[in-house]
Amino acid sequence: MTTLASPATAAPSRIEAPALFRAPHPIDPGSALQAVYARGDRWMRSFVAFHTLVALLLAPVHRTWDSAVALGGGMALVFFVCAWLAPRTALTRVTAGLVLQGFCALHIYQMQGMAEMHFWFFTAVTMMVVYQDWKALWPGVLAIIGQHTVFAVWHNEGMHPGGMNYFEGHVTLLKMTMHFGIALVQVGVASYWAHTLRGQTLSAAGRDAELRETNARLVQHQEELENQAAELQSTAAELESQAAQLQEQAAELEMANDELTESNARLEAQTAAAEDARRRVDDILDSTSDGFLGLDAEWRLTHVNRRAAEMLSVAPADVVGRELWAVWPYIAGTEIEAAYRGARDDGAPRAVEYQSSVTGRSYDLRAFPTQDGLGVFFRDITEKRVRIEALARSEARLRLAQEAARAGVWDVDLEGGTVFWSPEYYALYGLDPEAVAPSYEAWMACVHPEDRDRVAAAFDASRASGELNVEFRFTTRTDGDQPFRWAVAIGRVMEERAGAGVRMAGIAMDVTDRVRARQAQREAEFRFQRVLEAGVVGVLFWTLEGGITNANDAFLEMLGYTRADLEAGRVDWRAMTPPEYAAQDAAILRELVETGRTDPFEKVYLRRDGGRVDIQMHVATYEHRRDEGVAVVVDVTERKRAQAERERLLREAVAARAQAEAANEAKSRFLATMSHELRTPLNAIGGYTDLLEMEIQGPVNDRQRDFLVRIQRAQRHLRGLINDVLDFARIEAGRVELNPTGFLLCDALGDVEALIAPQAEAKGIRYARGRDAGTRVRADADRVRQILLNLLSNAVKFTDAGGSVSVDSEAAEGVVRVHVRDTGRGVPPEMIERIFEPFVQVDADLTRTADGTGLGLAISRELARSMGGELSATSVPGEGSTFTLHLPSMGETGDRSGRGNRWNAHDRAVRLRTCGR
Repeated sequence: MTTLASPATAAPSRIEAPALFRAPHPIDPGSALQAVYARGDRWMRSFVAFHTLVALLLAPVHRTWDSAVALGGGMALVFFVCAWLAPRTALTRVTAGLVLQGFCALHIYQMQGMAEMHFWFFTAVTMMVVYQDWKALWPGVLAIIGQHTVFAVWHNEGMHPGGMNYFEGHVTLLKMTMHFGIALVQVGVASYWAHTLRGQTLSAAGRDAELRETNARLVQHQEELENQAAELQSTAAELESQAAQLQEQAAELEMANDELTESNARLEAQTAAAEDARRRVDDILDSTSDGFLGLDAEWRLTHVNRRAAEMLSVAPADVVGRELWAVWPYIAGTEIEAAYRGARDDGAPRAVEYQSSVTGRSYDLRAFPTQDGLGVFFRDITEKRVRIEALARSEARLRLAQEAARAGVWDVDLEGGTVFWSPEYYALYGLDPEAVAPSYEAWMACVHPEDRDRVAAAFDASRASGELNVEFRFTTRTDGDQPFRWAVAIGRVMEERAGAGVRMAGIAMDVTDRVRARQAQREAEFRFQRVLEAGVVGVLFWTLEGGITNANDAFLEMLGYTRADLEAGRVDWRAMTPPEYAAQDAAILRELVETGRTDPFEKVYLRRDGGRVDIQMHVATYEHRRDEGVAVVVDVTERKRAQAERERLLREAVAARAQAEAANEAKSRFLATMSHELRTPLNAIGGYTDLLEMEIQGPVNDRQRDFLVRIQRAQRHLRGLINDVLDFARIEAGRVELNPTGFLLCDALGDVEALIAPQAEAKGIRYARGRDAGTRVRADADRVRQILLNLLSNAVKFTDAGGSVSVDSEAAEGVVRVHVRDTGRGVPPEMIERIFEPFVQVDADLTRTADGTGLGLAISRELARSMGGELSATSVPGEGSTFTLHLPSMGETGDRSGRGNRWNAHDRAVRLRTCGR
């Protein structure tokens, strides 16, 4: 059922309750009083129904049925319209209140005024209290008061039909006034009560709203707390997990700490061991015969051993800690720097041979990377080079002797199976080195089938005996007339292991000629007698039993015996033969018995003092007796020792020769590179000096100009030296090209004179130009000027103040000669040709005062020869020197091959001779 007054219509504005009952939380009064209005509507409907029922009940009593039904029904209809059908406004509520007052009036009419005021007050108070709104009832209250007044007057008149007297009138007025006042008091009390209830209701509603909001916040806060509790539980779980992990990490850290403690102890021990090892390494490096340099990653010297300090003439304390390039700047840009940087960059050792331009000695350097930087070992190999060259000459003589004697060298590794045959060995057996690989089987294939078992047995026995000396027949593929030749194989064990030889070396010699010589035995005996008497070789006469019936003095001296020992029978060839040669001797004796002769063979005889002598023997029997014979003995001990030494030196010489050639080529590259690298900054110095002298950047005072002149002089001098080095490198490399043209020699002399005359005048030397041939020459004009400038510069340089320098020329037989004369110190006769060699100068003291590289004359002579001319010199010490330049005249082109007018240094293979050559 819809209420009489909804919150939206009955209380559109906010109503503030008294301060005592004001709601602690702001609320909407209509919303808060909605339940009050609904309850008031229910009460009003109950009151209307009650009064309607009362009116109907009183109608029969007071005989007011018609008016009761009419008034009660009408008022009930109006109330129904106001309460259910009309909009819920203040007017409809007032109308409903008037309806209720109408019922009260009806009751007063029916009850003839009995208790009418009580009904009126009861109804008015009830409405205000029920609705808690006295403001909406004041029209009804005023109407009731008016109605009461009207009815009170009418009632009093009805009680006194004859009218009221003065007293009654005043009583009535007094009564009305009294009741009116009571009504007002009761209305005020009811209004205050209604207002107080309204305030309490609003205050309770505010507290309820606040309580609900607080409850909502508590619920929300509880949810937040629950969420936080869940998060805290999750965080607690994570913290527990982290705590467990931290405990594990703490345990691990404790273990790691223990391990670090142990590692620290080990590290300290290792550090001490490393320090001891470093000291031992330093001691070893200082005791080694090689020089050693230690370098760090910044190229600073960290160690210089004693041998290096001696070879380099430095004190370790002065150079350790300094940069390598600062201590020895002249190695920058050389193959030494390339080897050092290559070893450090790619981590691979490098080796290089280097000849010092300062000391002239040769060094073998080996650079290897280290953890800290670089290590360098080096040794002086100057004497080794000399030995290598000597070995090469000895090898050449040895090969010549081998070729003459048809002897070849062999070497075999008995364990590894590696075999070496010299070229002479191949030639001895007529084998092709390209087709036949050296091997034991290939050798045995050349041995005569009847001799193979004997030779194999001798070779096997030599492993234990240490010596091999066997003769045999062999086949050759190059000798068609003699399918079999004789050879002797002589060898010695070079290495042993477990009492057996593992490596043997020796020679094989063709003895065919000696076998053939037996055919002329008688002639040989005569010759032999002459030899016996001459004592060139040892000769003995022997018997099969071991006796020596006669021998020459050479044989006796060879073995330490005297003629008395021989005559007393104390010289026995069997006693002199070591046991290891017993089998060889037995075989030779059998051969002698069978054939009466044998090929030359080698063996060892024991001297009287116990020493051993390597000999080569030529043995034969007499023509009609096979139990006696003659033997020629040659001492080959020194020859075999020299042969082994020559082979060793030969191998070293081959390796040294290759190293020397590489070093020479590296030197040429170094000189060319160094000259080019130095000329670039020198040209820059000269250019900037010229700019300063031209005062482009500002004025220059006299002192500064003097400095510039000195700088220019030094720059020109150094550039001249570098040009000499560069020309030397070009000529030595064969890359100098000459452009011959025809020109007047006097023009070239004039150009040079303009440069030399000021120098001579500044030094106080008289310069004179003599007769001029006035001939045209055919040569490279620039190179001719270079030669003349060098000759005249040397003349001025080596002539003291007060001396003279002159130049003149003459022509004869197609040759123009230019003479440069000076009155200087002169050149000793033994040096007159050496001064044309590179880097050779007459006097070291003179070199210090006059400067120079020692290349000018060498370059000038080679240039002159390249142009078909010559450069020569004559000198008298103390009086002066004369240098003569020979050039072809215009009729003599200097191109004797007829290949044109352009010369190249390669046409003549121009190569400067190195120092000492």
